[in-house]
Amino acid sequence: MPPQLEKLRVEAEDCALINKLAGNPRKRELFEKIAAHLNVLASEVERAIAESAREARHKQGLRRPLLRVARRAQQPKWDPSVPG
Repeated sequence: MPPQLEKLRVEAEDCALINKLAGNPRKRELFEKIAAHLNVLASEVERAIAESAREARHKQGLRRPLLRVARRAQQPKWDPSVPG
């Protein structure tokens, strides 16, 4: 897990804990909203990382066959009439 993502998760947990321990209802509501927001941010970062990794794998998968085709096009074709 990237450090930034882990930091968001830890901060969300801390806010959730403060929410449970706060005596003031306004503070409880505030920390509940902050915790929810941090969890949403962490989920979006996690999704973006996964999507980026998926796209990178997809691009690598597309390059390989194209390279093979390009190499084949550069190779001289075998001619059975030429000895050798």
